[in-house]
Amino acid sequence: MLLSQLVAKELNMSTYTETQATVTLNGVTVFELKNSNVNYRVFLVRNNNNEAMELSDAAKLAAFFNSKFFHMNVTKNSMAIPCGRFEHSFRIDDDDVSYLVFVIRFQHGVRRRQLNEHELCQASHLHFVAEKMAIMHAINTATMPSELLRVIEENHENIRRYQKRVGTQLLEILREALKGELSRYFSIPTKIISKLETLMDSEDERAELSEHVICHGHLTAEKCFFNKTWNGSSANGYQYELVDISEWENVHFGDVASDLSNLIISSAEPYVRRKKYMTIFRSYYYSRVDRITTTFKLADLKELFQKHHKEAVLMGSVFVFKVLKNSRA
Repeated sequence: MLLSQLVAKELNMSTYTETQATVTLNGVTVFELKNSNVNYRVFLVRNNNNEAMELSDAAKLAAFFNSKFFHMNVTKNSMAIPCGRFEHSFRIDDDDVSYLVFVIRFQHGVRRRQLNEHELCQASHLHFVAEKMAIMHAINTATMPSELLRVIEENHENIRRYQKRVGTQLLEILREALKGELSRYFSIPTKIISKLETLMDSEDERAELSEHVICHGHLTAEKCFFNKTWNGSSANGYQYELVDISEWENVHFGDVASDLSNLIISSAEPYVRRKKYMTIFRSYYYSRVDRITTTFKLADLKELFQKHHKEAVLMGSVFVFKVLKNSRA
């Protein structure tokens, strides 16, 4: 029996459609089950009880439990975060293999490959990304259970160690590729490797924390889902409301500019990324100060944004390296 069928049986779904399974950067398998009544997103990993497991297996479990605990607490405490709500957690067995599973209920939306200025911030609409981040960051982490804070930080540290090791290994793949046919895409291909090696070596130099807030950890346009709604006052009559952010495996507690920086650098239109990024941070900042007293200034966000360029490049590079690796397999 297919894994999706085993999961559907646990969820008492007799009729449904399913999406093709994908694997996240950390190795967690994800697919969706839908019918006319509900949309479920399913996360599963192979159950590994071996205490001497490989770092890659430990990272998978850390990512799985990080996301699971996060969704459980968001749901239990009705947090104002645009993500799915926790529904079920169980184990399934397929022949001699055991899998850990958790399921969330999510609101259907469409993805945008690039986000323009209107979608990233709009002063009169709190459902756009900058304002959503401000609402999320207004949540007081000091009121969260100490056990949750500890587990998320420990899991995230395991994930960081794995990603750093993978990045080092996959750098060799890019080095070989740039010696061959890919070299024609770069004027000085050897400099690409040199710069990435420098970034890898300095990757642990993190930006100072201005405040301790919930961070997605790898926010890109592909993880943002929007609903298209009618708005007669907009240019084309429609606007896109942010209803869901997916893949919370890298959730941790970091600085206020981390998520928006990664989103702008990885997914904003070039003009927005180069000329309008402070407009986006300004929208975030003033939306946040309307809700909670801040300990940082608007100018601090510009400095943090510049510091986060390195991390965004590294995360994007790991994805590119994996594509190269798969294309050569």
